[in-house]
Amino acid sequence: MKHILHCILITFIFLFSSWKVEKIQGENLRIIREMLSNSAKLDKSKLRFDGYYNPYDTTRGYIGNAPIGERITDMYYLTNFFSFYKNGLCLAKMGSYRDGAEVNSLCIYNRFTEEQNKGYSEWGAYKITDDTLEILCYRHFSKRGDLLKSYLTHYRGILKGRDSIVDFKMMPPYPHVNAKINDNFAYEIGPQVLIFKRNPCKAYIDSDAVWLNKYRQ
Repeated sequence: MKHILHCILITFIFLFSSWKVEKIQGENLRIIREMLSNSAKLDKSKLRFDGYYNPYDTTRGYIGNAPIGERITDMYYLTNFFSFYKNGLCLAKMGSYRDGAEVNSLCIYNRFTEEQNKGYSEWGAYKITDDTLEILCYRHFSKRGDLLKSYLTHYRGILKGRDSIVDFKMMPPYPHVNAKINDNFAYEIGPQVLIFKRNPCKAYIDSDAVWLNKYRQ
């Protein structure tokens, strides 16, 4: 019942909230096209593609009023995670999921596949230079009231082995949002550590069908 109510709530938000999407143009268009065009040259040995990279926080309680120093990954199965695909696409999802079943049912089957070809899904592209990972992807932020907007957002991190990304953070130019009504904004600017978590259901997402592929040259 909890899962059903959650799905209804998400559907209601998508249908009735005022949602805007930043257009891919100018420098962001150039970056996206470059990343996708060079995806065949990616060193795929530096990432894992059979799950998700999930942050944990060793400095402060961020989600669910976690005690200082307690790992978020010990409290939640996934939260605010990133996943990568061999064709140069990545998917970034905000939200918290308490167990693998919740991720599989709510995220993959009910949400990811439905959003694959819609502009407001948090898809993006990435590149790897030596051990540096760079991402340009959509992220959702509140503007005021129920007004939401998907912004093109830059991230950078350092690949440490295939199972972790260190010093991961949002990079300028930052989205023009009000940090006071987006409590995750300051957190994403600060450095995070992303730890890999395997989930076989990720294979059900067909990244070749994603709308962003139209920008390949």
